[in-house]
Amino acid sequence: MRPSLKEQLQEARAALRALGESETFFRSVYENAPVGIFRAEPSGCLLLANPSFLDILGARSLEELSGWSFCCERCVSGEAPRTCAHNLRPAETHGTFEAEWTRLDGEPLFVRVRARILGGPEPGGRFIEGVVSDATASRKAQYRLTFLETALETMDLGFTITDS
Repeated sequence: MRPSLKEQLQEARAALRALGESETFFRSVYENAPVGIFRAEPSGCLLLANPSFLDILGARSLEELSGWSFCCERCVSGEAPRTCAHNLRPAETHGTFEAEWTRLDGEPLFVRVRARILGGPEPGGRFIEGVVSDATASRKAQYRLTFLETALETMDLGFTITDS
């Protein structure tokens, strides 16, 4: 037996309510994620960025970052890991790499990027989407550790330290 018009309307309202709740949930995840989330054109031009992404770069809005190229299709695919302006380290095939960017205030920034190329031939075209985390503190700590290890190795302390 076919549902009545009233039952169909109730089902449609319930589905719309569930869709709204789902949208609210995922919007909250996106807005409050502790990592930067972005979507860009294959050229690297940003289309979308969450608040954490903006914060990592010292921006208050996406408009402040217009004209910047962050992550291009060639970087994500691993075709040209050293050709982009952000000095990429060797990339893995599926788009995990470290890069050196510059914040809006001019400070250097080391980031870890995990991105992928989505889409295909029209209508929506291709785009890049991914996550970015700030690796500046860990990179600086690694640099200091390496510096101290080198300094200790070159110091003449009058005794020798061995691993055995």
